[in-house]
Amino acid sequence: QLKSGFVYFKPQPESLFAGDPMAFWDNGTFHIYYLLDYKNSYSEWGQHLFAHMSTKDLRTWQHHPIAIPLDTNVEKSICTGSVFKKSKDTYYGFYAARTHVPQTKNTKREAVRMARSKDGILFDKANPKELKLPTDFDHQHMRDPHV
Repeated sequence: QLKSGFVYFKPQPESLFAGDPMAFWDNGTFHIYYLLDYKNSYSEWGQHLFAHMSTKDLRTWQHHPIAIPLDTNVEKSICTGSVFKKSKDTYYGFYAARTHVPQTKNTKREAVRMARSKDGILFDKANPKELKLPTDFDHQHMRDPHV
């Protein structure tokens, strides 16, 4: 607890970091999706995935399971994105993904992907849809999509 009365959030254990909060308001609940980052030998950038917490009063927070995990063979790291609700029970999570494809001048290194959820808590990435972008778009630098 800081002297100002604000509480500072730090994921545990100490090897974890929180970054790039993505705010979302839905039916009286304020959600924060954020990048949960940890370092290991898998990637020189560290591992990023979408973590999630929510509150109705901005004082009491509920921590949810990982919303968009790093769980495919292709994704090397998940980057910032956005979440929105399309209908009563359809949520979409858009995110950039760094891929395992070796970086060369003509090889796509990052992609914008979409995952779906029925509750805004757990997103389905069984077959993440990769968004088609114009050919003049720089496919090596498509980070942090906001829909």
